[in-house]
Amino acid sequence: MRSFRSSLSFILALTLLFWTAPTMANTNPPLGILTLAFDARLNNAAAFAGLSIFEGEELATGKQGRLAARVGRVTLALAGETEATLHRIGELGAHVDLGRGTISVTSPENARV
Repeated sequence: MRSFRSSLSFILALTLLFWTAPTMANTNPPLGILTLAFDARLNNAAAFAGLSIFEGEELATGKQGRLAARVGRVTLALAGETEATLHRIGELGAHVDLGRGTISVTSPENARV
């Protein structure tokens, strides 16, 4: 009986593991990653290099702030007092809505922008 219970609990644990795995696989991957953040915010939190950027998140810089993000092969740089929101465009990349300020875009010569 003890062997049956331990076998049953093992099977139940495996079933729960594989049952939840497909739902975790459907999460959206990040659009990019912050490579520089000084006096900057990601949504309403302080931003720092290494944070992932996801669909619909707002990037903002203070008066003397700077922020840089790598989105695919393209690098976006936000100057001071800039607000922008990133949106996914299928598998092609991202669309940036500029609320105010200045954004610079840098890419390799053969990259699609």
